[in-house]
Amino acid sequence: MKKMIKLLPLSLLLLSSCTIQVILPKGNENNNNEETTPEVNDNPQSTFRYTAPEEEAIVVTKPGVEVSNVEFINIPSQGIKAICFDDAGIKLHVTYSDASTEDFDFLEKHIPIEYRHYLGEVGHHTLTLFIGGVTSKFGFDIVRNKDFNGYLCEFREPHIPGEAGILYTTRVGYYETVKYEGRQLYGHDVDDRYYNDFIGWDYPLEYVHQNMEYLATYKDIEKRYSGLPVEEIDAEETRNFVVTASEKVDEKYNVLAYMGRVYNVAINYGDTVYHKSTDADVTLSYSSIETYNEKWSEINDSILAYGLNYTYNPTYLSYLYGNTGSFTQGATFLSNFETNLTPTSIEVNLRGERVINTSISHNFGTTYEQARNHQEDTLVLDNTHDDNYYRLALTCSFDIYLSLTYKDLGNDKYELVRGSKMMFAPVAESVATIIQESDNGKFINTYDNKLNFSNETLFRIAKSLNWEA
Repeated sequence: MKKMIKLLPLSLLLLSSCTIQVILPKGNENNNNEETTPEVNDNPQSTFRYTAPEEEAIVVTKPGVEVSNVEFINIPSQGIKAICFDDAGIKLHVTYSDASTEDFDFLEKHIPIEYRHYLGEVGHHTLTLFIGGVTSKFGFDIVRNKDFNGYLCEFREPHIPGEAGILYTTRVGYYETVKYEGRQLYGHDVDDRYYNDFIGWDYPLEYVHQNMEYLATYKDIEKRYSGLPVEEIDAEETRNFVVTASEKVDEKYNVLAYMGRVYNVAINYGDTVYHKSTDADVTLSYSSIETYNEKWSEINDSILAYGLNYTYNPTYLSYLYGNTGSFTQGATFLSNFETNLTPTSIEVNLRGERVINTSISHNFGTTYEQARNHQEDTLVLDNTHDDNYYRLALTCSFDIYLSLTYKDLGNDKYELVRGSKMMFAPVAESVATIIQESDNGKFINTYDNKLNFSNETLFRIAKSLNWEA
């Protein structure tokens, strides 16, 4: 099998072939040549230092003459001990058009990195080189090196010292690719705004040429539009709603139900820029904010699209009547709480045992006021930011309320009366100016965790009311 390899522009082009299965000539296993095996320290912890592989063009050209022939000399007849190529003393004997000759050391660094694994594989290998327009073949044998049994690769959690931090250990051959086969790594919550996600390892897994200590690396991912529902437990059931206000009028019940919180919604933002880590620093600022501007509709639509998920449970179609999807399909949003349903701030449990105090701020007024107060904020993109799209954003979390009117139809059946609405109450203390990052220039939900509810939820709200009062 032969493959054509480009070895760096000024030098040569290599083709490599190898024997997959080889019966070594008798005596090769215990040869007495004097190659020195590179030191292998099987304890990478604390003393580990990564050395990048060296690659260098071999230049054999001379001014005024052309290369007419290239010959490999000093190839050991007894073979080259695995991973000790440079100790073999191989040279290029180059003849020029004026009959002059010159010898050049031919070292491992002159072989393309992706083909150096052959230097650790027992068997016969052939390189075909093109040097100065002249083709020359180089065949050599690699023999076993009893002092080399692969490089030790240790995968670790960076913040856990000692044996407890070791995730997986294995060995890998010369310039081969190591594979992690330990337990799956997951991220973890940092706070309400960020999730620390596993993104890989701190060094390349391919072309291993020394003992390696790999540290798991993580990146803070913004929990944009992340929704958490209520998880209240009473004597009878676990509820994903809290009735914060109610009023019975005639045979109907007006209800304000608290559903949960959607985190990190952009209420103002600046222009999107593409920034490279090598670029000069860029100061990001906000676009102007106007009363009732287009961003207000975008806030409502984005919360609805990215932070909420409404579903139908067919079982409850016979228990709850009316247009039960009206508030998620072309929903009507309140700019303030309705006067007959005045909420009070209450302590609730969100999923994951997160205890919060609910917000009762006005929907538009408070949001606009916060956006205006931070209009002059700026932050700087610098060389610590990866190559990506960025913008300055003012984010805020919102509490989600449903304003509902029910009619009791008897026999545990209810009608959702026309006019149901939704209310997004901004959480003023959550407002923050941040730099948002995007892989494609779109700043939608990056953390798929929605606030879920359904027509079953609406039925349970109706059933929880005191209809006998």
